[in-house]
Amino acid sequence: MSVIIPTRDRIDLLAPCLDSLLRKSLYPRFDVIVVDNDSVEPRTQALLHGLQAQDPRLKVLRKSGAFNFSALCNAGAAAGRGDYLVFLNNDTEVVTPDWIERLLFFASAPDVGAVGAKLLYPGGRVQHVGVLLGMGGVAGHFGAGLNEDDHGWMGRNVLPHDVAAVTGACMMIERSKFDAVGGFDEIDLPVELNDVDLCLRLAARGWRTICNPQTILIHRQSASRGGGALRLQRVYETERRAFYERWRAVIRDDPHFHPGLSLYAPREALP
Repeated sequence: MSVIIPTRDRIDLLAPCLDSLLRKSLYPRFDVIVVDNDSVEPRTQALLHGLQAQDPRLKVLRKSGAFNFSALCNAGAAAGRGDYLVFLNNDTEVVTPDWIERLLFFASAPDVGAVGAKLLYPGGRVQHVGVLLGMGGVAGHFGAGLNEDDHGWMGRNVLPHDVAAVTGACMMIERSKFDAVGGFDEIDLPVELNDVDLCLRLAARGWRTICNPQTILIHRQSASRGGGALRLQRVYETERRAFYERWRAVIRDDPHFHPGLSLYAPREALP
């Protein structure tokens, strides 16, 4: 098992992420690849150097250049040793100690590609239990804002379920399947929508995507790069358009959502 964490400084996020991962995880055999994208703060370097010296599971991979989430993840995957890959944002923290086992239970199935977790905002509200195609015009997190123990639509906030995609903030996938579809698209989708695109390319090969809400992590969504709304505006003409052109037929009809419900509401509602 290889856990890949792209980062650039922000020790305030990275330190608790690594601490929770290394200290709380019950799974005994995993390595951690921190893909360092031009960190310059001395405290970051000291943290990474210290952890490498203390814990043989951790390796730092230096990758310079403009931020390209897809390229950082692909580089981390190539450097890892595991047959299964976990892509993890540096602004996440493990809550469920057996989170790896819970994700692996599904990821090891022959017909499953990507597997994601329930992600909570620091205040305890739901941030992610799967991605809904077409939400807001392209894709979004249906069910966001619920309380952690609310059942949600069709029980999707508490029970494992099929979805069109899961976020790359916490995603497990078997290496052979990741390699089979060519990994993340670092050319057309370097920052946004690369995770959804990966799941859809897996689906095109016959591999399902599953979200397991019984696996829980905290996610300080986009804390390391600023608000998502501004980023989406900045990349609208490139990544959103590339994604839409590639998947326009699929976006119109998410197979895991009722066609009579609104695509502009965070929970079930009529149009």
